[in-house]
Formats: sequence, C-alpha cells, structure tokens
Amino acid sequence: MSVHEISVILPVKNGERFLGEAIESILEQSLPPAELIVVDGNSTDRSPEIAGSYDGVTLIAQEGDGLSQAWNQGVRASSGELIGFLDGDDYWLPGNLEAQARLLEEKPELAGSLGRAKFVLVPGEPPPPGFRMNLLEGDHIGPMPGNALVRRDVFESIGYFDEDYRLAADVDWFARIKDAGLELGALPDVVLIKRFHASNLSHSVPDTYHRELVRALRESAARQRSAEES
Repeated sequence: MSVHEISVILPVKNGERFLGEAIESILEQSLPPAELIVVDGNSTDRSPEIAGSYDGVTLIAQEGDGLSQAWNQGVRASSGELIGFLDGDDYWLPGNLEAQARLLEEKPELAGSLGRAKFVLVPGEPPPPGFRMNLLEGDHIGPMPGNALVRRDVFESIGYFDEDYRLAADVDWFARIKDAGLELGALPDVVLIKRFHASNLSHSVPDTYHRELVRALRESAARQRSAEES
C-alpha cells in the first residue's frame, strides 16, 4: 500500500494538553500518512503553535463551526485515496495505518476498515457525566472516526458528515454507510486509545447527544424501510 494514498484529518479546538501526543502517534506510524491536516477551530490556547511546530503537518483554520464541519473541511482539503481521522485528545498505537491499509489492499471490495479501541479515563479526573464505567473493561470494535480508515469514494457514494448534527454526525455517517450496503472490515488489534474526561464533546451536552442519537437511528430505520419497499 503506497504511503501517498493516505490522508489523516485531525480537528482541534483548545486541545494543547494532548495534541502533541496525538500528532506524534500519527507521524510515527510504521506507515506514516502522505499528509496530516490539522483543522484548528479558532483555538485560544497553544494548539496552532503546537501543530505548526511539526514537519509534515498542514495546519488550516476552520472556516465554519462544529466537529462535523471540521471533518468535512479536512476531507475536502485532502488528496489521499484513504482517509483516517483522529481526535486531538486520543492517540493511535503503532502499526495502525499499516494494518488497516494492508487489509484494504487485500480486500478491495471493502469500503473501509475498523480497528479495535481501548477506552481510558484521564488519571486524576472524574469520568464524564453519565459515563458507564464498564466501558473501561476490554476493548471495542464499534465504528468511530478514530478507529476507521475509509476510501475516499465512500464520501462520493453517501456524502459527507451532516453538519446539522452537533454531536452525533459520526453516528449518522456510519449508519448511512451500513444502510448503503457498504462493508467495513474488522481488525482484531487495538489501534486507538480513546481518552474520556469531563470536557469530552459528546458528554458536555448529554441531552443534545441523546436527542441526536435518536434522530440518527430513526433516519436509519426510515432508509431501511424505504429500501425494503422499493
């Protein structure tokens, strides 16, 4: 798999605490990406300075607002045929991109691949409101941008992230992949360490997240019914 086929999108807003570790986990991959695009959401901390200090990082200012808009802007600015995402407070384990790219090379029928994720709490901090502590046990294969590597033509097929969603755009997007009959391959290895803390976006406004989650599931059910009736 050619290195020139992979782009990675990393949105950040006031994420100086963990940003360096996130960036280094990308650049130090055994198969590093051709480009790493950091989309800065008008940070008021040192996030732009940190991102700009690394060779191999393209830093762009976010033109709109919200995580889904940052993802979309990063994808549109990228050139790779394979696209990965990482949040600024998470990090990848070594070998992630190589394993996922190899799977997609071996199975061209796949729209993308998913590795497993390990959830951790930031030491010394309380869990986010409503966080289920049993999620810290074992690892998880559920679809998240951070543990996925997808082909660019997925965006051409089902569209970009829906910017009407504030918190659950990824849930809606992966549901659209499934409803379109596109397949994501699964890797047995943990590739993503996902940190949870009180300021996690999806836990910062729990009512909004739950409302959007219900909306995404209802829209998915409606698409499936429409497909069955056609």
